[in-house]
Amino acid sequence: RVLVIGLSLAKAKVLLVRTTQIQGGFTKRMEIISTLILATGIYGAEGASIDRTALQALDTAAVNAMWGERQGTRAKEIILCVLLPGHRVSPAMKVPYMRIMWLATSCKRQRSTQYTIQAIWESSTSPPPTGPVGRALREVYALGWTSLNGWWLWQVPGQDDPLDFCNDSVGSIQHKVRDSLRYTNLIRLEKRRPRQYAGMGGAVQRSMVANALQNFTTEDELRAARQVLAGAVWTKARAYSRKKLVDSPNCDYCAEGVEDEQHVFWRCKA
Repeated sequence: RVLVIGLSLAKAKVLLVRTTQIQGGFTKRMEIISTLILATGIYGAEGASIDRTALQALDTAAVNAMWGERQGTRAKEIILCVLLPGHRVSPAMKVPYMRIMWLATSCKRQRSTQYTIQAIWESSTSPPPTGPVGRALREVYALGWTSLNGWWLWQVPGQDDPLDFCNDSVGSIQHKVRDSLRYTNLIRLEKRRPRQYAGMGGAVQRSMVANALQNFTTEDELRAARQVLAGAVWTKARAYSRKKLVDSPNCDYCAEGVEDEQHVFWRCKA
C-alpha cells in the first residue's frame, strides 16, 4: 500500500506541473487540482503511510501550479488558508483532514466501532499505533489538540468550544477541523514572517477578504491584490538582499528610505 501511495504521489506531481499551462486563471487551476489530481494522488491516505518529504514536495508543487514558480516570496499559508480552501487543494492539509474525518465518521457508524477505537486508545503507547486510528490521533496531536475525556472530547487551540467526536454533528466537526488546520498554519506563518503577519492570532476574516477581492474586475487587478495579501510584492529591498539585481535598496521615487512593503504602502510620498 505504501508503494501504491508513493507511485500516486509521483504521478500527481507530474500532472501538477502540466496544470500551469491550463487557461482560465487561478480559480480554474484550483478546481482541477482539487477535483482531479489530489483525489488521485492521495486517495486512501487514511489507511496508508505517506512519506512526509514526498507529501511536502507534492504540496509545494500544488502551490506552484496555482500560483506560479517564479513568485517564490509568497506566503503559501495565506494562499491556502485565506485565498483558497486549503483542505481541498493542499496535500499537507488534505491528508490530516481526511484522517481526522475518517475517525469522526467511523465512530458514528455503529457502537462496536467505538469499542474498537476505545480499545486502541487504552492500549496505545507513545507514539500512537500505526493503523487508521493511530494515524488520525497523530494528526490530532500534531495540531496541538488536548484530550479532555478519552479519544472523543478535545480542546482545540484557538477555539472556545471543545470538539466532541461522538456528539457533534459531522458538519460541525468538519468546520472545526478546517479551522484548526488554518489556525495552525497561520500561527506558523506569524512566527516565520512576523514583520508582515504578526498580530493575526491565527485567524483571518476570510469572508471580508473575499468581498474585498470582488471589487477588482480584471485578472491583472486580482493578481496584484493576491500578491499583496500573500506578501509577494517585489521591492527594491528584496531585490537587493536576495538577488543583488539593483545597486541600492533605497526608493527611486522619494529617496527617503529603503523600499520595503511598509515604505511602498504607507511611507513613500511620491
